[in-house]
Amino acid sequence: MSMNRLAAWWGLAQRACGSVFEPRIDVSASDREIEALLRASWIGSISKSLASRFHAAWLDSRCRSLLRSALSARL
Repeated sequence: MSMNRLAAWWGLAQRACGSVFEPRIDVSASDREIEALLRASWIGSISKSLASRFHAAWLDSRCRSLLRSALSARL
């Protein structure tokens, strides 16, 4: 048996055993936990405040009103 074939079998055996004995990771639950941690952190609250300020500024901006009028004129 060649070394390449032996290494391939060894890799297959490691992956098979790893998939059997490693716990399954719930990705969506992990994402929710990270989002909750970020929301609770000071950087999360600052970024939320900054985003809401940008959103309010966009809603009140002259550029937005010009875009709306230009788009409504085309329709």
